[in-house]
Amino acid sequence: LLGQILWDIFPHPPYICFDILHEAVDQRCEMDTEQYDLMLDRWLHLRVYPTADGVTLYLQDITARKQEEHARQISETRFNHFMNANVIGIIVANDAGDITDANDNFLQIVGYTRADLDAGRIRWKDMTPPEYVVVDDRATEEAQRTGKAANYEKEYFRKDGSRVPILVGGVLNDHIWTAFVIDLSEPKRIENE
Repeated sequence: LLGQILWDIFPHPPYICFDILHEAVDQRCEMDTEQYDLMLDRWLHLRVYPTADGVTLYLQDITARKQEEHARQISETRFNHFMNANVIGIIVANDAGDITDANDNFLQIVGYTRADLDAGRIRWKDMTPPEYVVVDDRATEEAQRTGKAANYEKEYFRKDGSRVPILVGGVLNDHIWTAFVIDLSEPKRIENE
């Protein structure tokens, strides 16, 4: 290949390569980009470095990484759509007890506001009455072993100090909880009657 003309060897190079090579040569600047090439049906990471007598081109096929990123984005979009649908309460929290994200349904259940959440004033450990700490500890141990905690009933203190019976369950990943919370007030009231 040495000493030969690129376009003679590859008469149909990836289209994006052609533009980037010419831009790097014309502007005498380094280029670093990720682009999709329709002809190859591939994502490419291109790095082009102008030299005294041409350019140095590095190509890397990053299609697998781009597909993983796309799948993750779809998953995150679905989760956010479900969370914002407010069908049930959903929280994202850390092991220390800080709730870092929650949907409106959860905030309504516990009587807190979005401003309380944004200010870091909602902690699931602080909302848990003392008699339920042992139950939470068991769920945490289970999640650390298996990645998830089976659904269980407990209570939370609402912002006004009253108690609300809930059903809770969740998954633990890298010390981050994603959990659902269902208000059991109405079923408990019916059961009591």
